[in-house]
Amino acid sequence: MTKTQQANAINGEDILKKYDKESNIRTFDGFMGKFIVVLGVAWSIFQLYTAIFGVFPSTIQRGTHIAAALTLVYLLYPATKNQRKIPVYDYIFALLSVCIGLYHIIFYEQLQLRSGLYTTADFIISIIAMVLILEATRRVSGNVIVVLVAMFLCYGLFGQDLPGFLAHANISAKRLLTFEWLGTEAILGSPMYVSSTFIFLFLLFATFLKKSGVGDWLTSLAMSACGGSVGGPAKAAVIARYFDR
Repeated sequence: MTKTQQANAINGEDILKKYDKESNIRTFDGFMGKFIVVLGVAWSIFQLYTAIFGVFPSTIQRGTHIAAALTLVYLLYPATKNQRKIPVYDYIFALLSVCIGLYHIIFYEQLQLRSGLYTTADFIISIIAMVLILEATRRVSGNVIVVLVAMFLCYGLFGQDLPGFLAHANISAKRLLTFEWLGTEAILGSPMYVSSTFIFLFLLFATFLKKSGVGDWLTSLAMSACGGSVGGPAKAAVIARYFDR
């Protein structure tokens, strides 16, 4: 890579960090950088293991998946735009992310046996999980989704006081939040099942192709085969897409 290409790459990264929240991540050297790599590799091995030998029970599989994601978010994504170092509260958030995942693993049988009869500890864990997920969403995707989720949560809590067809049956905060985190029909519902079993593997394979250079090689091969013909770029895209599968 020439100096000009390196400069363009650096400028592109700066622009992405400025305007794309998903690209605004911390970068580390030394122990923390190695720790994050190890954590990412461990998460990938977990996903590959369950893909080969079968997934764990639904709440364990999905809870572990989202706990690993939250941990990495709080280590990599700053609370504010120019926050490069990890503050103490982000370490606490990362530790709490691990705890909410472990809760599903440690108390799996108890949660199954008393499904619907949730304890105070279940309620506290659910509150922590909801706060962590909303804050992680804000850091990665911005405020819009957080505001929408907050509106629907408020509707669930206070909707019984609305007039006419907007009203619904009364539901307590304990029932609502424990349902959101400890059940398999809300946060740990079907989208999280798909993410924890299929989507992650596709992203992992795509990242491998990109970083290893195989993806660029396939694209170049497709362009050399038909790039000069009529409609060449479209044909090359179809061929490259076929090989990428």
